[in-house]
Amino acid sequence: MSEKSILKEQLLTYDHFWIKVEHNSPTALVKIGLKEDVIKTIGQIDAFRALPKGRCVNRGYPFGSIEHGRKILILRSPITGSIVEVNEEVIKNPQLINEDPYGKGWIAILKPSNVEELDALL
Repeated sequence: MSEKSILKEQLLTYDHFWIKVEHNSPTALVKIGLKEDVIKTIGQIDAFRALPKGRCVNRGYPFGSIEHGRKILILRSPITGSIVEVNEEVIKNPQLINEDPYGKGWIAILKPSNVEELDALL
């Protein structure tokens, strides 16, 4: 799936992430992943690490990292909230981020503390 084909479904930040509000959940949940242009710049991702499910994160503060060779990119949360789920498949097989960044390569689902923060990402 290309970035252009998902623009209507996703809210894109000015940072490294795409964000999709999961409308089928009873509460506002937000699925996030790395944007394709960022992935192309980084190259093959060797490892993905994230804070565990249940942890609270603040906007702009680290919640995980990706590794390429000896380089580490710290991932800073685009919103304030709690981690509902981390994509375990991506932890086991980080190449999914490269292969399918807008599908199977998503990295986490967060529950926003303040859904109004999403407006600032547009």
